[in-house]
Parts: sequence; structure tokens; C-alpha cells
Amino acid sequence: MKSGWVLFYPSQYHYTEGANHLPLIVLVDGDTASSAEYFAAMLQDNKAATLVGQVTAGAGCGFTNGGIKTELSYSGANVRLPDCVRLRSDGSDEVNGIVPDILLPWVERDSRYQQATKLKRWLDSSRLP
Repeated sequence: MKSGWVLFYPSQYHYTEGANHLPLIVLVDGDTASSAEYFAAMLQDNKAATLVGQVTAGAGCGFTNGGIKTELSYSGANVRLPDCVRLRSDGSDEVNGIVPDILLPWVERDSRYQQATKLKRWLDSSRLP
């Protein structure tokens, strides 16, 4: 990994590339937002992991420095608009959420146990590299 020095030097972690090349699976859902969403997007864009689950929250990076203060001309209402967006390798951004590589049939009423059961069923039937 050419970026190993950049990624691990600040923590003084002595990273060495290993022989283990197992697939990395990252679970995401509607509660995946902010830096977790950004991390998932980076993994997916660099084909470093397979994202599994549901579409993420779509938080994007939102407001930096308080956003853009705007007064609406007709109502006079003051609003703050997002002033930041993270573009992905395909030109899209995170605002609409990240669509995982594998969509699992989770529904809102599913308990964590039911979600885990559906995930296990998919893992048992998948043929990951």
C-alpha cells in the first residue's frame, strides 16, 4: 500500500502489508452519516471494501463556518444553506446518500436481530472474492 506511510505515520503505527487478502465488508444504513458516511464513500470509491446494507443518511459535509446566511426575498426569512459538498469519484456527492454495493432487504420495522439474520443469510449465500 503506497499510502501506508501517510495513513499510519501520525499514529506511529508500524504498518506492514500482509499476505491476508480477505474481502472487507462494511455495513451501512440510514443511520450512517457524517464521517462514517465519508469513510464508506472513500472505501467504495477506491474499491477497498464492499458496502452492504441500505442507503446512507445523505448528510454530506453540510455546514462549515456556519453555512451561507441568506434572506429569502419574498418572506424575509433568514436561512442557512449548506456551503460544503464532498464530490465522489463518479462526480456525484453524498447528499442523496451512498447506495451500497449490495442492498439488503431491511425494512424500518426490522429489529437488529432480523437485520443480522438477513445479513447472515446473504453472507452464507454470497461468493465473495
